[in-house]
Amino acid sequence: MNIDITKEELLELAAQKLADMHYNDGDIESVRAIVSKEVEKRIAKSVGETIDSFLKEALEKIVASEIQPLNVWGEPVGEKTTIKDLLHKKALNYWAEKVDSSGKPSTSYNAKPRSVFLVGEVVNEEFKKALSDNVKSVVKALHDSLQAEAHKRTDDLLKSMIKI
Repeated sequence: MNIDITKEELLELAAQKLADMHYNDGDIESVRAIVSKEVEKRIAKSVGETIDSFLKEALEKIVASEIQPLNVWGEPVGEKTTIKDLLHKKALNYWAEKVDSSGKPSTSYNAKPRSVFLVGEVVNEEFKKALSDNVKSVVKALHDSLQAEAHKRTDDLLKSMIKI
């Protein structure tokens, strides 16, 4: 037994079912609004997925395609490569570039690679934060201890002065 149902018939049945579920007291406008919102939502999702898929494929194709590097006069320089490889080399050069203590490119003797500089900055910031938190907890503990000791001494002094 083969049942042929077209896409349009299926959509019509779904719309009819949705209309039956939300139809109350002849309020066709509310049903139309609900159906319109649902259709818009599904179309937006479908179009978004299609565009994302297309862009992903196009970007992968562009990044993987071979190109010939050129000099400023448009003459070929070096061997053919891909944009992906060029980006990889550029990223490696960026992280290996020597920078000064403020993170700006430098050729001075004490310059260090940007990767080392940035890791040092992150570690230094985390160390300062941890140190600050520890100092605060130690100071709070010391304060609480001194306050408890002061209360104890005050109680002892009052007991010795006032004997019942």
